[in-house]
Amino acid sequence: MKFEICKKIVAQASKCHNKHACLSDQRAMCKSENNISDIIFVKFKESEKCKYNHEFGRTMVCHCPVRKEIHKRYKI
Repeated sequence: MKFEICKKIVAQASKCHNKHACLSDQRAMCKSENNISDIIFVKFKESEKCKYNHEFGRTMVCHCPVRKEIHKRYKI
């Protein structure tokens, strides 16, 4: 599935080491475990070091603008 996200939001994720692969390949993004308001808790892929994922206790929080928009629009 290809996700349609506005270029302005994609540009905000300039630190993406994956070249925004999540926009065209759902397997490239961390899986959402839970969300509270605009905070997305994700199951972090240990093999990848993402500059937008930060530890919060025993979980990870995603701060990627693109990932947040995908979650908001597509509920993924």
